[in-house]
Amino acid sequence: MDEYTPDSALLRQWCAFLMSKLLVNNLDGILQFWRNGYTTRILNITENIPEVRAALVQLLGSLLYIGGSGAGDEGELDNSDPVYSDAKLELAKQESKIVNYVVDKLRTDGAMIVRREVVCFYSRMAKKYKRFFKICAYNQLQEEIATVDTPSEIEDVRRKLRTYGTVYSSIWRSLLIFTADPHDEVRSYAMQVVDHVMFELNDDKVIGEVCVLMENYLTEKRSSGNTTAEEIAKRNPYLRPQVPITFQIVHF
Repeated sequence: MDEYTPDSALLRQWCAFLMSKLLVNNLDGILQFWRNGYTTRILNITENIPEVRAALVQLLGSLLYIGGSGAGDEGELDNSDPVYSDAKLELAKQESKIVNYVVDKLRTDGAMIVRREVVCFYSRMAKKYKRFFKICAYNQLQEEIATVDTPSEIEDVRRKLRTYGTVYSSIWRSLLIFTADPHDEVRSYAMQVVDHVMFELNDDKVIGEVCVLMENYLTEKRSSGNTTAEEIAKRNPYLRPQVPITFQIVHF
């Protein structure tokens, strides 16, 4: 990686793919990747081949350290690992750069395969920061109710939401947009992530019942017009029947 960039697009793709497999949840490898400046080099790459860009997104996703057991309900990692405790600030800096890059530059990529990998990247974020995404989903319900009841005050309502202006909110909104993607695979992946977060929200011991009531209220309000509840449910992923969803992070 220090000496040259392969001329073959297939070789570049496989290099990125193999590095992602090597680094996923490999804390020491992730730290060395960051400390040697490779993360910055990856973010500065200009790549015209969609398959290579998709592999690079997968590589960036592998740099999000989740840990062996994943994130808990509080969205925090197990800090019992002394290596992680010492490197927490470094990981946070690296993660911030990566997430901002993906959100700003890749979520509107014209290639289906790249958008699919962006959804996979978002799924890792949702798994790592489950609590924050549950709050985003709850705030989205609040916003939808305000849109139905008091549309003239929607901007004031948005500014008062806890997730207003956060990267988690941007990712959540992107996921909702991806659920209407013209390509079936991207749409299916996004729906899996959204359904999982919404099921976790409705199953929450504190606000789960309230969220179900909010969803039912939205369905009732919107179905009172010419639009049926079934049509509303198809357009709004957070209003689909809530059943347990197997949460997977899938790659090509």
